[in-house]
Order: sequence, then structure tokens, then C-alpha cells
Amino acid sequence: MTPPRPFGRSPIALMLEILIIFAALLLLAFAILADHAWLDSHMLPDIMMRHWHTTWLNIERGLALSAGLTLVFILRPRLVRWTATSSSRSVLRDLFLGTVAFGLALGVAETAMRWLNWPYSGWDSGQEPWRRANRFLGWENVPFREGIDAFKGRMIRYDIDRSGHRVAKPTSVLDPARPSILFVGESVMFGYRLEWPETVPGRVEAMTGVQSVNLAVNGYGIDQDYLHLAAELPKFRRPLAIVMLFSPAMVERELRANRPHLGAALHWHPPEEPWRLVQLMKIVFPFHLSSTIADRLHTSRSVLIAADRLAKSRNIPFLVLIPVFVPESAAERRIRDAVLAGSGIHSVVVPLDPAWRLFPDQHPDRRGDEAMARAIVNQFRHAQGFRTDPTAALSGVRAAR
Repeated sequence: MTPPRPFGRSPIALMLEILIIFAALLLLAFAILADHAWLDSHMLPDIMMRHWHTTWLNIERGLALSAGLTLVFILRPRLVRWTATSSSRSVLRDLFLGTVAFGLALGVAETAMRWLNWPYSGWDSGQEPWRRANRFLGWENVPFREGIDAFKGRMIRYDIDRSGHRVAKPTSVLDPARPSILFVGESVMFGYRLEWPETVPGRVEAMTGVQSVNLAVNGYGIDQDYLHLAAELPKFRRPLAIVMLFSPAMVERELRANRPHLGAALHWHPPEEPWRLVQLMKIVFPFHLSSTIADRLHTSRSVLIAADRLAKSRNIPFLVLIPVFVPESAAERRIRDAVLAGSGIHSVVVPLDPAWRLFPDQHPDRRGDEAMARAIVNQFRHAQGFRTDPTAALSGVRAAR
């Protein structure tokens, strides 16, 4: 005679029920505890506005609450009935077949996403401004071309020279022997969806008469900016200043290992090949451990300090430009302080009106770029620590023409 099962249940049934209850508790804990303070500790800001982040978090909390209650009150009773009316062998068989089917589905999904090359590695040659692969930097602007970007009834022209730098017009040629201001950054510094005269480099050049060299490439992280600057700086004989853009929104992309990146010791690492499903999970659930964020902020600080030292090695003033759409969130301020406070790096914070955005992509519009350009020129004219005033060199530059 078969001895009675404990509580009338098989060990397999008990194990499955415990797993379901555990999963439900995790989901309910997330729904209850993941408030806005938790968001600031585990999610990095990006170019999108904060209320979009909080809205997305609230949606995920609601979904987690619904899923947890569904597990407890709908799936668990059905599981109890199923295991009560099935033999242990049939339960194990069905679990095995279900696991195999789930694994095959994941494999098909991963294969399909790799075949479609999604998500891409950070550059897309079909989107203006065109970029191409670069083994050391990840990607770079496609050189010697004119790109046209249709945006809200405007035809924005991107003129790229032979070295991949954005310039004022197709016939523009940067002179490495002329006094120059080097601008380093990503799409904001590049002047995405703005004409050259509306961009930060274009405006500073117009205000000072000093040649602007735009080294920005869309999608770069701070470490890629530094690597690009280190490669380009030796080509210019008379750099008067280096302006490097930093924003808390840039830190999120630095956690993406599917691009060349610098580690904690500033050693170069080649791009990793992550699972596409993991990348998708990071898009749907874009949260990180607090320790992971702290490590990346430390690396970002080290990168900016290295860039500052590189400039000092050539006796060049170095300025970090920090655009801030007001009001600045506590999370953005905390990131800014963690990266720059006490570093000794000269920086300028430029408050921007939230209306100065290119909706819907959130980049600064021409009013934002004008505010940043004026802040840069004011730093050159007045800030202590800048030995060289580019505007003071204007007469000499004009005389040399």
C-alpha cells in the first residue's frame, strides 16, 4: 500500500507551488517598493524627460502587481488541480516538454533578432548623419559627403569633410595650422537636426572668429569621446581650447558593452557580443544595480580627468560643457557631482528652458545651442583658469588670413 503523501500533495506539486509563490512575492515586492526614490537609485537618466521614466516605471509596477496576483489567485489553483489529477511521471514529462518548447522559442527569437541585426551596435548607416564601423572607436562619421535630414519641413544639411568632421559647407577645409577650438561630444555637440550656423561650434566660430573643429559623433559615450580626442588632437598645431560635452544622459550608453569601451583602469576593451534577448530585456527593464552605476560613474570621472590631463600636457585650456534642462532632477545632480565634484576640472553648467527642445527627439534646439555657445565664450573671456582667450587671438587670426 502506497503511504499517504504529506498534506496530500506530491513533492513535485509542492516544489512547483513554492516556486510560483516565490515568483509572485518578487513581483509584488517590486510593485510595492519600486517607488521614485528606487528609480533614481537604479535607473540612469537619458535624453528623454523624467516624467517618461516615471510613467514607464508606474506601468511596469502595475504589470508586476497584476502578474503577481494572477500567479497567486489563478495559476496556483489550476496548478494544484493539475498535479492532483496527474501522476508524477506525467507531470515531469509535461514540465520537460514545456521547458524544451520554451528553450526552442528563445532560440528562434534570438536567431531572428541576430538575422535582423537588432538592436544595432550604436550606429546605423541608413540614418543621417551616416556612420560606418570603426574597429577602435566603434563607429565614425562617413567622410566627404553631404547628408540631408528632413525634419519638420526643414532640410537640414550635414557637410562632412574628408576626416569625418562636420564643417560649414562642402568646400570648407579645416586648416590644422590655424588657431582652433576643438569640440568633443555626441549628437548635441554635433548639432543634430540643426544647420551649421545654429550649432554650438558654428555659433562660437561666428562669435570669436576662431576656427571651430567639430569632433562630435552621434551616439558616442564619454570614453569614446576621449579616445577620439586623443587620436585627433595631435593633428592640430595651435589648439586654443578644448570643449567637451558631458551630460548625465551619456552615462547610460556607457554601460553598453556592445561597443569598444574603456574599463575602470581606462584599458581599451573590444565590443562584446551580448545576447539580443538580453539587450531587449535591458530596453524593457532598463534598471541597474547601484554598484554597477557607481562603478561606471567612477570610470566616467576617470575619463574626464584623463582628458583634462591630455589637454594640460599640451598647455591647452579644457572646459566641460554641461547642458541642463531645468529643473534639474536630484538624480541628474547626483550624477554630475559624482563625476565632477572635486575633480579640479573646469566646467560650466548651462541651464536650458525645457521648451528649447526639438520635439519629439528631445535634443536642444537653436535657442539651446545659442545659450551653450554664449556660455562657452563667456568662460573664455572671464573664467579663471583659462590662460588663453580665443577672442584675444582674433586680431592675429585675421591678420594671418
